[in-house]
Amino acid sequence: MKGWISGIGKGLSSLFTSEDDPAVETRRHRERVVTRGLERLKSAAPERSAIEAVLSKQSEIDAIHRRLTDESAVGEIAEEIQFDGLSRLKPLQEAGKGYLLVYVQGFLTGLLQQMAQEPKPVVSVVFRLHEDASAHIPVLERGHGLAFELPFFPQEGSAQLTDFLGELTAVSSKGAAFAVETGVPVLPVWCRVDDEGLTLEIGEAMSGDGSVTRLTSALVEHFARRIHASPAEMDWEADCWYPPVNRLLPSRFDWELALSAEQSVEGLAPFRVLVRVPDDVREACLAVPAGRAIKRGRPDVYLTVLTTASMEPFWSLVNACDGFARVGEASEGNGSFALGVVINQESAALAELQAFNVARTTGMESHPVSDKFDDLLNMPRKLGPPEHRHRSYLRVAHRLGAQVVDDVTLRVPMKRGCADAGLKAVGMAPESEIGTSYVWPRERFEEVIRMSPDSLQWRVWVSAEGREAWLPLQSELGENRVVLELEVGDVEGKLAALDRVGMLLSNDNEWVHLASTVYGLPTIAIYGPSEPIETGPLSSKALILRQHVECTPCFLAECPLDHRCLNEIEVDDVMAALESHLGISE
Repeated sequence: MKGWISGIGKGLSSLFTSEDDPAVETRRHRERVVTRGLERLKSAAPERSAIEAVLSKQSEIDAIHRRLTDESAVGEIAEEIQFDGLSRLKPLQEAGKGYLLVYVQGFLTGLLQQMAQEPKPVVSVVFRLHEDASAHIPVLERGHGLAFELPFFPQEGSAQLTDFLGELTAVSSKGAAFAVETGVPVLPVWCRVDDEGLTLEIGEAMSGDGSVTRLTSALVEHFARRIHASPAEMDWEADCWYPPVNRLLPSRFDWELALSAEQSVEGLAPFRVLVRVPDDVREACLAVPAGRAIKRGRPDVYLTVLTTASMEPFWSLVNACDGFARVGEASEGNGSFALGVVINQESAALAELQAFNVARTTGMESHPVSDKFDDLLNMPRKLGPPEHRHRSYLRVAHRLGAQVVDDVTLRVPMKRGCADAGLKAVGMAPESEIGTSYVWPRERFEEVIRMSPDSLQWRVWVSAEGREAWLPLQSELGENRVVLELEVGDVEGKLAALDRVGMLLSNDNEWVHLASTVYGLPTIAIYGPSEPIETGPLSSKALILRQHVECTPCFLAECPLDHRCLNEIEVDDVMAALESHLGISE
């Protein structure tokens, strides 16, 4: 209900505050698409004159669209068409052999449908991707022609990933599969739009030698050359320039990667993604699986993490990250990005992304400024029990097209922790940055140390204010048994401290998540007023101790009652966990 009301509020706000004319916004969008496409074609920022030339030609194509949808004008355009390469069809027609015409310009669908109504049509049927092509085999058997569009990033059906104008692009292979199955020749079609009117160019027949992959690649290469020669005639709303946001990372669609022997993913322009990640240590740990899923979403992803300087040491350990950009330090050296993704919930995240050269931005519709994203990722949360927070981050990757289901490798630790040489060291973090209600009584932590084997070394991380209270225990058991280390506030210091221990006993705090996400250390985490079902550590080696009392979870930093959620966890409970989970006995 809260999200629904928020959505209405955003909609009403944009309704009353927007000063943009829809036509103006449409032109801005098309201009962005044209600029992006010309950059791909020319491998450089386009001049203004080149952009205007394409926009002008698009106005002519828009006029064709309008005429094709005007019932009173049906048949007029078909009569005006001239042909280039029509002679390639005549031998096939005379021999009574069927054929397929393939096109990429979207407006040709309506045009060819009109032409199919002519007495001696070039094509008899125009079918779409969702249709069953086999139903039209009798048309081919009668020696007639079929036409189909070659869609990029198809919404359904088989597809392959291939090189298109120097970038990795998904293209439907359904038409090629039909051609190979039926054994009919395939002829590419292009429509010139110039002062002389419309000219339908019919290319040389292709077969692909019985290979669906090779035939699809040959068609893509043909149209890539044709578009490069005359980019203004391309349908610039096509998905090859601005693919659907839910198909950008196609790993969950299991599309085949098909490159020639001379090509490689490394030789293509990388798909550069900039992700604004959480600054909070706990949330950053829970966002790691989403970062990995985005990186694996397609083989050409170059993933740059937008973070703060303090969190960079953490993200540098995530093998999914290819580069780093710092908040507030945008520079030309970072290059341009095809996609900017917001996975945190900070209102400033979008503006921080836009400070860099990002072609389009996206994020979940529940984000505070989602109405300003270029694309929205809409995946309503399923009804049921609370879900773990890391799944909300994974949902972003999933909606972009990444595979996240049943992939346990997304949650594996970044590196292995190692115990000190000599005594087996256990880390202890008896404080919490969240508040006092998250702290198990210090006296009980001390009792756990007393009851543990004498051979065990405890490294206790405490604040400067709390250190005095631990000195008597250190004096009692010795400095070699109880090593007091000052609590470090920065991530780099915590990581260095965790690298010196082989296991961890801790309250609900940052240490727990760093130990699990980075090192995969055996961990016992004592939870009180929070909900571990939602924010527990991801590692399978983390054991959570919790007493579910009538007032949990309250998430309060200070307990207004008697701190019963933590007071009901006894020393014996922790010792039993140490013995069973960590192999430590008295």
